[in-house]
Amino acid sequence: MFRSTDVNKDGVLTKREIVFMLDKLQIPGDNKSIDLLFDKFDRNKNGVLDFEEFLTALLHERYNSTTF
Repeated sequence: MFRSTDVNKDGVLTKREIVFMLDKLQIPGDNKSIDLLFDKFDRNKNGVLDFEEFLTALLHERYNSTTF
């Protein structure tokens, strides 16, 4: 999923690419939600999600009862 969402193949996901992925999966996501996702999981605060950050975001809800 990460590779298919990484449209420009630079190894990271931008907010725009995340929006594209959510749209493709028919999952609603607004700018505020995307901003919250990045605020919580973009650990190095470089404005993109690398694979490890993306994986952490995907697994977060499964193993943690708190929401982002």
